[in-house]
Amino acid sequence: MQNQIAMKKKPPPSKTIQTKKNFEKPKIKNRKKRST
Repeated sequence: MQNQIAMKKKPPPSKTIQTKKNFEKPKIKNRKKRST
């Protein structure tokens, strides 16, 4: 039971952080390139 909770709690935050970072990185790079 503890393993399932830890595994279930670990993937969502990790995926959300990676998705947010991946989404924010291209957007910032695209914005900087467009502004230049």
